[in-house]
Amino acid sequence: MWLVQGLIAARHLPSGERDLFGVHIRPIGDGPTWTSGYEIGVGVEAEDGMRATSVVGIPPATAFRAYHSLTVEVEAVDAQEAARNGFGRFQRSAAAIALAGGLTEAGPIVSVETTKDLSTEAEPQKVQMTARKGDLVIEDASDEFLTILDAVEHVNAEDGAAGPLLDMWITAERSYFLSFDDVDRSETILGYARVMEAVAQAVFGDLEVDQAAEAQTKQVFADLHRSLEGEVSLRAGKAAIRNAREAIQKIDIETLGQRMARAGIEIGLDDGQKTAGKELWRLRNTKVGHSGAEPVTNQEMVAGRVTADVYLRKYFDWRIGKLKEGWLRENSRPGASA
Repeated sequence: MWLVQGLIAARHLPSGERDLFGVHIRPIGDGPTWTSGYEIGVGVEAEDGMRATSVVGIPPATAFRAYHSLTVEVEAVDAQEAARNGFGRFQRSAAAIALAGGLTEAGPIVSVETTKDLSTEAEPQKVQMTARKGDLVIEDASDEFLTILDAVEHVNAEDGAAGPLLDMWITAERSYFLSFDDVDRSETILGYARVMEAVAQAVFGDLEVDQAAEAQTKQVFADLHRSLEGEVSLRAGKAAIRNAREAIQKIDIETLGQRMARAGIEIGLDDGQKTAGKELWRLRNTKVGHSGAEPVTNQEMVAGRVTADVYLRKYFDWRIGKLKEGWLRENSRPGASA
């Protein structure tokens, strides 16, 4: 069990102590307190002459002066999990306080300041909630790396889909790096799925039109037309329109799924990569934006990232071949691998 301590600022807060959803709210007796800042050190041992940095994803930082503190006990395996769990409990209490006030009021806003492992005698420790952390050793780019960079730039200049694809990818990467809770992970999966979908759409422009989907859509329209002929009650008419809309949405989903499968073949995915694409598509359609759906796990999010990366790389390889055979080989720098 861990004790998590934080701060809250809101226009209306109790003048005395009280519990709200298991969170203890208490006025700060010795005056207002500012939230803590972030101090990030390098997580790798930097040898002489080595350039290195730690890259840390931090939930959107907020600073405020608080007149009330928050404490809650949570189950957790470490300080970071305790901070996340405590933050979630603080957020729910803040939501209740917001509901009791007015929408025009700023706040409420909360922070996590310290965690304490109640199974030990250790003092409370300042906490820096991080979403993801990695260490970078900074090196000069090789000729091979620069050749690939030239190729990416060449594709972007010749292919109108390439730039938006890169934008989608880096947006998804930022979402991944800052993913902190279930909502963040769902948004990240959606971002990576968009990359895969956009690759399929870009490739599909060079493939034949899906005649089967077009025929199915026309049949839905014909069925709807028949359903609305003659004297039709308002209830029956609404039901017919709703059913037609759902049928078209299903066709669109299946069609896009088919496009992604066909695009995967076209750009040279192996069987494992194609299976991973189907899984990312399944997650996007079953866990994202559906009330009551199971949350996206960290493992699923990481797998989705790998899948989107494969689709993006394969697309650029494929497009280079479509634009100019052997471009990489012809433009390789001396000593670089094609």
